[in-house]
Amino acid sequence: MKEDQVPECWVEANDGYQVCYVIEYDDEEHQDIDERMVFIEWDASTDENKYVLERVTTCRICGQTDVCYPV
Repeated sequence: MKEDQVPECWVEANDGYQVCYVIEYDDEEHQDIDERMVFIEWDASTDENKYVLERVTTCRICGQTDVCYPV
């Protein structure tokens, strides 16, 4: 990526590549965080659905997203 094309939230990482500091360093001031419960399976033995929390973090500056499933 050329220097003039890099979004203002991107910084150079240790190995010389560019990363979004908002996502990399969890800068909550510039993030949108969306959490939802996602269906993973139906448990026949208990007749219940199983869900997992999905967290989608989006940088408000460049739009990069990160999806995680916290334990």
